[in-house]
Amino acid sequence: MTTDHTSKDFDQALERARQLVEQMGARVERQLTDALEALHSGSPSLIAQILRHEAEVNGLERVIDEYGGQIIARRHPAARDLRLVMALLGATTDLERVGDEAKKIALYARSLHASGWTLLPRVHQLRPMMALVREMLRQAVQALERLDPQAAAPLVRRDLEVNAAMGADVRHATVHELERLLHR
Repeated sequence: MTTDHTSKDFDQALERARQLVEQMGARVERQLTDALEALHSGSPSLIAQILRHEAEVNGLERVIDEYGGQIIARRHPAARDLRLVMALLGATTDLERVGDEAKKIALYARSLHASGWTLLPRVHQLRPMMALVREMLRQAVQALERLDPQAAAPLVRRDLEVNAAMGADVRHATVHELERLLHR
């Protein structure tokens, strides 16, 4: 990633920040994959791994926030570079939220399997949706890496579609499925 200014140190700082965000994106993507598997398997070691990754994601967010603040304070970036730093910082916030959701799924999986409950049939339908969400996450991180807002724009529409599909799935859960879950 290079910009139009002449500071090699500044370019290196931006590149380091971008690499950290890329690392965070890969970690969160792994969390999502593991969370879905944990939901199906209930594997205690997999759940523990997700929780460890959550701690690492939170640590990366703090490091990137601090690093971004240092870039702004020391370099006083101009408009384009400042937007880039702010985009990287915004991405870390969103990635951390995704990691939080993966953690919630893992904790739900642990609770579900510890209580001996079986999964509702609709939970198995999450696999295709989760694959879509992981792909969208990958594309978003790649768009950020390439600084390509045109590649990110279609993801907003797809995100709305996933949210609508998830809402429809939850609304269509039958009373029988919910009763079975509650009376176990």
